Amino acid sequence: MPPDRRDFFYITGHEIEPALLDGLMNCAKHFFALPEADKLAVEMVKSPHFRGYTRIARERTRGRQDWREQIDIGAEQPMLARLPDAPAWTRLQGPNQWPAALPELRPAVLSWQAAGHSGSRAVAARLCIVARAERRCVRTPVSK
Repeated sequence: MPPDRRDFFYITGHEIEPALLDGLMNCAKHFFALPEADKLAVEMVKSPHFRGYTRIARERTRGRQDWREQIDIGAEQPMLARLPDAPAWTRLQGPNQWPAALPELRPAVLSWQAAGHSGSRAVAARLCIVARAERRCVRTPVSK
C-alpha cells in the first residue's frame, strides 16, 4: 500500500449496547479522577504482563515522552508458565490489575470486551468470506 493511502471502515449495526460504552467511559473518567495513590496502587511496574497505570510523561514513543496518563488493560487471562523456550509474547498474557478504589471498572471493562470480541469475530468471519478464506480462520484463539 502506498504510504499516502489510508483505508478504514466504520462498523454499524454491531449490536453493542451504547450503555456499555457509556458505562466504560464513565468508569474511565472516574479512574483518572482518583487520587494519585489509588492509581499508583495499580502502576504498570507492578505487573509482569505490562498491565496497569502509567503516569503522565512516563511512557515513551519513538524515543520521546508521551504527555498522557493511561491504564493498560488486556484480555483477562491466566498467566502462562514462563518456560525457557516459550515465545516472548507469552509473558504478556496474564491478569489485569484492578483498582480497589473503583470496583466497578472491572465489570465495565470485561462486559465491553466481551461484546467487542463477539462483534469483531462476526466482522472477521465476513471478511474471510469476502477474501474467500476459510471461515475457520476466526475460530482459533490467537493465544493457542
